[in-house]
Amino acid sequence: MEMVKVKITPDGRLTRHDAAAFLGLSVKTLANRNGRGLPPHSFRVGGKRFYWLKELQAFIDGQDLEPKLAGL
Repeated sequence: MEMVKVKITPDGRLTRHDAAAFLGLSVKTLANRNGRGLPPHSFRVGGKRFYWLKELQAFIDGQDLEPKLAGL
């Protein structure tokens, strides 16, 4: 497994770019998954899209595989 460096905010958020690197996905793939309501789920702060580290880890572990409807 390759080690990647990502920035995590003190409250546990990652930008889409860092979340994609953490998951080993492209930024575009992660954006497409979000647009279809598929996990991992994201949220906006000040126009930027973020992901919680805890949710990314759950996604990797296979615990968060249920799609959510956009905006709900």
